[in-house]
Amino acid sequence: MKLSDVGEFGLIARLAEVFPAPSEGVVGIGDDAAVIPDPRGGPSVLLTTDMLVEGVHFEIDAVSPRDLGYTVLAANVSDIAAMGGRPLHAAVSLGAPGSTSLDVALGIAEGISEAAAECCVEVVGGDTVAAPCLVISVALTGEADRPIFRRGARPGDAVVVTGALGRREAVRRSGGFVRPVPRLAAAAAIASELDVGAMIDISDGLAGDCGHLARAGGVRIAIEAKRLPIDDATRELCGKLGVDPVELALTGGEDYELAFTVAGGDVGKLASLSRRCGTSLTVVGSVSGGEGVAVVGADGVSRELAGGYTHFGPGS
Repeated sequence: MKLSDVGEFGLIARLAEVFPAPSEGVVGIGDDAAVIPDPRGGPSVLLTTDMLVEGVHFEIDAVSPRDLGYTVLAANVSDIAAMGGRPLHAAVSLGAPGSTSLDVALGIAEGISEAAAECCVEVVGGDTVAAPCLVISVALTGEADRPIFRRGARPGDAVVVTGALGRREAVRRSGGFVRPVPRLAAAAAIASELDVGAMIDISDGLAGDCGHLARAGGVRIAIEAKRLPIDDATRELCGKLGVDPVELALTGGEDYELAFTVAGGDVGKLASLSRRCGTSLTVVGSVSGGEGVAVVGADGVSRELAGGYTHFGPGS
């Protein structure tokens, strides 16, 4: 059996069986970050890691090294935000062929440093190794007073997303690049001011990531296509590319926005909260009993969604 036979999430499930269950109170595989409670009653420690691989996530001739470095740290910060946390310390690892230009390596480091400064992260170490292609990996710690998990979605909750969807993927397909913006301010406000059930960062597409929330919570999520926040520039790009902007918003991936569920009684708070945190907060769907994820089209017809991007697909 090959990895392409089981897929990314099938592999993760198998790997989870290899390792002993976490100790009491620790939350491991299955969320945007691991959660380690403070035995003294202080904020919980968060730990996450992510990597970018040449030929999978980027082509070195299509993006600047500085943008690459910025993106890999920002992606990790987005995971911490999705837990309602604050990022703290990062360890950075770089794998590269010996023929790689020093300017490329330093550019990646400068991008990481730039993102770290913006997100109040200290880079405290890492590793460098020879590799057949460029690989950039970051491990990041954080803390959260009240971590938010994927498993808490409740029937009756509204599904809300920050920002706009589909933009980064549309720009990428058109040959450009847009840096992700970790939603730290929004996450802090959401965690402290709303009755949140579950939250996740949108890295595999809204459909796939809502699928994680639905499975973790044992619920059904319905997304309304007409409510998806897709900006005019993205719609215009999709028109030029011949791509349906709704499909791109649902399955494109790497938006690094937040999707969360909130008690229906708190929906009225979203407008003022959005103004204060500087990020749009859009209700895009609802949670009910059942299972799976569906999208309701403009014609009112509902269709089941299989999910977003996964690694180890057929032929990989």
